[in-house]
Amino acid sequence: MVAGSLGAARHQEYTLIGDAVNTAARLEALAKTAATGDGLVRILIGDSTWQRVAGGFSARLVGDMTLSRKLKKPYFESFVQRLRMTYRMPAVEEDEARRYVAHRLRTAGGNPDVFDPAAVDAAVAEANGRLRTIDDLCCQALYAAFIAKAAVVTKEHVQAVIAERSLGV
Repeated sequence: MVAGSLGAARHQEYTLIGDAVNTAARLEALAKTAATGDGLVRILIGDSTWQRVAGGFSARLVGDMTLSRKLKKPYFESFVQRLRMTYRMPAVEEDEARRYVAHRLRTAGGNPDVFDPAAVDAAVAEANGRLRTIDDLCCQALYAAFIAKAAVVTKEHVQAVIAERSLGV
């Protein structure tokens, strides 16, 4: 799988090659955050492509912490040796997660009371305190509540999202 923006400063096209649709969606989202104004072409590659080209070019790791497990594979050794600095965001406790969700809602102009505390607790428990996953679960639960025309996001909305995710929906 190869994904990235190709072209010049005035004309760029997004190109995607491969079969792994979930990987493609993640790479597409990452490509938007990896864009720079320095005129260099940024190409994001998935695990299977990296296995074939590892060590053949300069690279920078982007993505979530689940990549840390992949980096322990032998074919990533030369890449890991080139990392100058890494940081792993620690898991958060329920109180901090509640404050985080409330902050995100306030920042977006919303009311933090739209989430029942039990809904946030369910998201935190499922995510093991990982903020990115909490954010994803809460966004999907908020959408589920919207579709159901509910005034408050409940634990049941979060549980429905979790059930859908486990089915790969």
